[in-house]
Amino acid sequence: MKKTKLRRRSKSKYYIDKADRAVQDFYRALHLKCEVCGAPAELVHHFIEKSKSNYLRFNGINLIPICRKCHFKHHNAGDATIHAKIIQKRGQEWLNKIIELSRIKRSPFSNKELQEITKIYKNMKLLINEINKKAIIEFNHDDFFIVKSDDEAKGDYALAWRIDRSDKGKDPDVGMPIIYLLEEEAKKLKSILDGVNLPADFYD
Repeated sequence: MKKTKLRRRSKSKYYIDKADRAVQDFYRALHLKCEVCGAPAELVHHFIEKSKSNYLRFNGINLIPICRKCHFKHHNAGDATIHAKIIQKRGQEWLNKIIELSRIKRSPFSNKELQEITKIYKNMKLLINEINKKAIIEFNHDDFFIVKSDDEAKGDYALAWRIDRSDKGKDPDVGMPIIYLLEEEAKKLKSILDGVNLPADFYD
């Protein structure tokens, strides 16, 4: 019995570690700047710790692009200025929202959900790599991220965490199919994070 429980825990840890890596790989593909010092971001930091909010573990609003040096200062040196600078940059409204979201009780992710989260972030990374060949990506913590075409005639494309869409660039001939694919992946991710009852064939 004990061995079975240990195996289950070990398997769950394997899937959650894999999902965590997929999230980090995706954000690295965005080539963002550290929100504290402006150096190239090497990872994303969970503003609300993973241990304190299951709901926010994979949620973009809680993931802060940061360099290793600033991340070390926060976790190992207890430097309070790291979070202070993030709050200063993102604003009180964002802080209030993230505190409110941290109160949402979300049951532990199942192994199937973790596998799907991993798959979604990997798919989004591949799509971002395709966009990187043709456009510039700018991060926006409220709207997930914004894709800006390097050709002004093509307009700006917005993919929102809230699944908002920009008024510009709706012509499918100027790259919108990739944006639609990203949007679909983000919708799936949001459904999992929100604990929505998904159809039986969702994981097929």
